[in-house]
Amino acid sequence: MITGACPCGALSFSIDGAAAWTVYCHCGECRDASGAPVTLWAGFPVAAVAVSGVVSWRPGRSLWVTRGFCAVCGAHVLYRDRSMVREELYINGAFVSEPDRVVAEAHAFWSERVTGVGVDDRLPTFDTYSRLRLPRTDPADIAGGARAEIVKRPRGPLH
Repeated sequence: MITGACPCGALSFSIDGAAAWTVYCHCGECRDASGAPVTLWAGFPVAAVAVSGVVSWRPGRSLWVTRGFCAVCGAHVLYRDRSMVREELYINGAFVSEPDRVVAEAHAFWSERVTGVGVDDRLPTFDTYSRLRLPRTDPADIAGGARAEIVKRPRGPLH
């Protein structure tokens, strides 16, 4: 069981099972929402995650993205992207009670990274998304079972 909460404790979560994908995200939108140069996201099947408290869901820059913030302290705790092939809910790794239980497998949006932040972990890097996405034609197509495609392939380990 993985558990955690926002800084004020009003929004908490518990997860039964292992992460489907865990990634460091370097995108500008995550930087804006978190105030940090990089965010660790751990994605789980939606059915495995129980959330308690009031979530303030806000749209992201993409039509497919919503971000979940604590309605009390404003901490950026959750992330969902309806364009993903698998329905997953992402938890901000900063709020996991035992942070060593969520270990990053790659870097997403490497092309947007803050270059002054040193990273030397040799994980694979992706210039954009790191997960399988549905084609980005129309948000209505997502519910219609559109074909899946890979947006970008990894560039390989860091040197």
